[in-house]
Amino acid sequence: MTLQFLLLAEDSSDAERVQSTLKNGGIDCELLWVTTHSQFVSALEANAFDLILADYLQPTKVGLAALDLASRLCPNVPLIVLSGSLGEELAIETIKQGATDYVLKQRLERLVPCVQRALRESEAHRERQQTEQALQQAQNELEELAIQLEQANEDLKAALEEVQITEEELRQQNEQLAMAQEAIAAERQRYQDLFNFAPDGYVITDIAGVIQEANWAAAELMGCNPSQLIGVPLGIYIAESDYRAFQKLLNELGQPPQLHTIELGLESPERSLIPVAITATAIHDAQGQWIGARWLIRDITERKQIETALRQSETILNAFIASSPVGMAFFDRNWRYVYANAALAATNGIPLSDHLGRTLREVLPQWAPTIEPILQQVMQTKTPLLNQEVVGVTHPVDLMRYGLINYFPVCLPDGEVIGVGITSLDITERKQVEVERERLLQTLADERAQFEAVLRQMPEGVMIADAVSGQLVLSNEQADQILQHAYELNHQLEQYEPQVPFQAYDLDGHLYAADEYPLVRSLRTGEVVIHEEMELRYSDGSRIFISTSSAPVFNSQGQLISAVTVFQDITERKQSEEALRQALQKLNFHVENTPMAVIEWDGALRITRWSGAAESIFGWSAAEVLGQFLFDLQLVFEDDIDHVAQVSNRLMGAEPYVFSYNRNYTKQGDVIHCEWYNSSLRDEAGRMISVLSLVLNVTDRVQTERDRERILQQAQAAREAAEAANRIKDEFLAVVSHELRAPLNPIVGWAKLLRSGQLDAHKSERAIEVIERNAQMQSQLINDLLDISRILRGKLSLDPKPVDLVATIQAAMETVRLAAEAKAIQIHTQLAPDVGAVSGDAGRLQQVVWNLLSNAVKFTPEGGRVEVRLEREGEGEAGSASPSSSYARITITDTGKGIAPDFLPYVFDHFRQESSATTRRFGGLGLGLAIVRYLVELHGGTVQADSAGEGQGATFTVRLPLMPHQLAAGSNINAAEPSLNLQGTRILVVDDDANTREFLAVLLELHGANVIATATASEALTTLTQFQPDILLSDIGMPDVDGYMLVRQIRTLPPEQGGTIPAIALTAYAGEIDYQQAMAAGFQQHIPKPLEPTKLVEAIAHLVRPKS
Repeated sequence: MTLQFLLLAEDSSDAERVQSTLKNGGIDCELLWVTTHSQFVSALEANAFDLILADYLQPTKVGLAALDLASRLCPNVPLIVLSGSLGEELAIETIKQGATDYVLKQRLERLVPCVQRALRESEAHRERQQTEQALQQAQNELEELAIQLEQANEDLKAALEEVQITEEELRQQNEQLAMAQEAIAAERQRYQDLFNFAPDGYVITDIAGVIQEANWAAAELMGCNPSQLIGVPLGIYIAESDYRAFQKLLNELGQPPQLHTIELGLESPERSLIPVAITATAIHDAQGQWIGARWLIRDITERKQIETALRQSETILNAFIASSPVGMAFFDRNWRYVYANAALAATNGIPLSDHLGRTLREVLPQWAPTIEPILQQVMQTKTPLLNQEVVGVTHPVDLMRYGLINYFPVCLPDGEVIGVGITSLDITERKQVEVERERLLQTLADERAQFEAVLRQMPEGVMIADAVSGQLVLSNEQADQILQHAYELNHQLEQYEPQVPFQAYDLDGHLYAADEYPLVRSLRTGEVVIHEEMELRYSDGSRIFISTSSAPVFNSQGQLISAVTVFQDITERKQSEEALRQALQKLNFHVENTPMAVIEWDGALRITRWSGAAESIFGWSAAEVLGQFLFDLQLVFEDDIDHVAQVSNRLMGAEPYVFSYNRNYTKQGDVIHCEWYNSSLRDEAGRMISVLSLVLNVTDRVQTERDRERILQQAQAAREAAEAANRIKDEFLAVVSHELRAPLNPIVGWAKLLRSGQLDAHKSERAIEVIERNAQMQSQLINDLLDISRILRGKLSLDPKPVDLVATIQAAMETVRLAAEAKAIQIHTQLAPDVGAVSGDAGRLQQVVWNLLSNAVKFTPEGGRVEVRLEREGEGEAGSASPSSSYARITITDTGKGIAPDFLPYVFDHFRQESSATTRRFGGLGLGLAIVRYLVELHGGTVQADSAGEGQGATFTVRLPLMPHQLAAGSNINAAEPSLNLQGTRILVVDDDANTREFLAVLLELHGANVIATATASEALTTLTQFQPDILLSDIGMPDVDGYMLVRQIRTLPPEQGGTIPAIALTAYAGEIDYQQAMAAGFQQHIPKPLEPTKLVEAIAHLVRPKS
């Protein structure tokens, strides 16, 4: 049969998606799509629908009104709300407004299950209504039959009085017999109806327990219809754990007592375990032979729930009593304390531990004569004594106390008194007030009627109406409080309708008419109303729920004389039920929206829940996995299968909570890391019902932890490297200290010998040579330190030009030739003349070759050999048309001490020397090779060190890329040497050190210059305008005005006053930053001290006579 669906949605794409989803989900339906409110109303009035779908957030707000309209026009038709952004609160509000369910448009795959569930619930509701109507109709028919029987009896009596003759009596008896047979048949039918439609299950079996007859209630408990139960043993529906007790009961049915009662579990294929109470009695034939049994089966699920609630209440009560400010105690039959709370111990002034197990006379001897007779009286009469005042002295300070004590017997269910309980309230401080209050209360109590006093203390509201007058004759205070209205008596019931501040509705939203209230119905029709729930809506917007019972009151003649209604406020209970429903709805919402996957599986490891987060994490949809076995998914990483199996066994065993971490596969085959938080649900017998697993994807966290571990390892390695570097630095500083001080010794020594005048010409020449060599050595050490500083800060720069490597190597060889000759070391060269030029800084390349050659000479013993080769390598050999990939290779090989294999990898590191001990044979800072490597790499080349080991010599190979375009053959690559003739050049020297001024004046005058030397910046400014020099040489570090300030002042002067004069900074501040500051201040060149005379003269010549 094709179902009829109505869709209210403005967007056609939404309608198409809904229709496609329903069709793909296998739902056979005709979907009527409307977009406006008027179309929606017309469709509801003209058609009958099985289901309504409505967009909640339409631009025209039609979706919100659709809920109210549908609930009024077709309350029994399920309605599902569709929305693109329905929050939790709005979702709950739609349910309150009458929606059956809601579905987000982003998760339209939920629509089909929601539709199926709504249709099932709607069908079940219709069937339940039909059953209730059938039961009501049967009851009405039975009542009519009873009335007819009663009327027939009246007619029969009248006939007997009128007819006196025997024949007539016989005829009447025959008629009565026929009527009696009909009545018996009707009564039998009535019994059969009562049997079939009784609210409790009723089963008749033979002596073997095979079902012969069963009513609908029994069949419903067992999940089938009555005809399916005939011939089936009742025992197959008994829970396995209770079967032995059932069989024992069946065997004992044929023996006294005739009535047997037992509680056990009933289970069926379609339903879970149901707790039931079974009352069984044997059936005997006319000869007294046991032929079968009747079984009354009552569902006690609600009672069991109430018992659980009672146990919880008992726990709360015990806690309440223990912490109550009212003293409480229980005495056994010997007046021994069995229980006492802290409040009672405090009142008595005796520790609680000194009460338990001791008699009243032992604990309170001064109170015992007063209290013991009362305890005896209560036990004997089994009657409580309330509000008994006692007075006496308590511990520990002989304080006179007044107490108000209630005594009540404590009895077993059979009536046996096992002791007396008391509650005690210390009323010493308010005794005088209490006496006056009691007097007033007694006066008031005498004026009250007993019946009204009872009604006043009842927690329920009570109203009584008179049947004759139809007026309200009694309404207790609780009624006024509950209904929030003071009822005036002796008015017709209908007259209260416009007076009360509320309107009453049944739970289906139907407004009560004046004649539909339970009290009115009982008064006018004699109807008995049991726990009818009503909603009272007040004009201020508040509302309450009440549960009402009403019944007619008949006199001894059976006349209806009045009706009484009793009601109680159940608002809190309703609110709790609503809160529970909302909490369940909220829980389901959070389950579907939590980032943790929610997976539930039963005892057979079959998946029963698969949340949206589970789909996101693992890739499988709920439709793919629900009903599947957990291990059939191949979800677990192979190496973790045994661990996961152990976790499953622990959960199947006795452990309620088990945490596990393992790796899992996604549907796409990716490996992810997950934490599983598992909890098992068990029944009362301890059997596992299901396991709920919360799964957190921690793949990112695991990767982060691995990255952190790797970073920690790197940090550890860096720390070790830093510690090693720090150690090397300390060793290096010690070497620097030694190497800088070593040249000072011969310089100072020979200088003092020269000053003494005791040396001849030859010795004097020797002294000057030693002083000059050691000064150059110290200057070289300082230059190396400055170069390393520039390298470490990335500030060392090049002045690239085409360089002839042959000339560069020869120039470097000249600087070490004397040292080689002193040690009788032979230097052999093989320099290819057609290698070509490289692009580089000629001075820095010469420094590279000089460093390598000086090391070779230093580490080669006397009589050794050093070989220098220059050749071309690569695809572009000499004359090749493609020289761009060619290199110039410089190889320097010596026969010296060689390099140890363990030190060879570190030979080019900063501050590293093979030995930093005080016993080392060779000096130096260990910086030369580090500078070599940096300079070579700065030129785009490479340097490599090779050695067969100590004593085997060493080979250093430098590879430099050749220029792609060579100059014409025979051209002069290197720049021409500048002239050193300063004839006629006027030079102004500024330095606060007299020795430096004298040295510079002598040096420059030897080259033909005209020099004026001044000691301060102010003298220099005065001389500048008078002398008009061609160039300025200025120190930087001077008192008052330094060199930077001086040159800045000069640059502010006009050109005719020397504002544009070339300037050279001469300073011991030799760092890269010092060079930058000098250039920024206005100097053209920066020459560090100690000065190289030739370089200084070249610089001056370059500035005063620049090349065109």
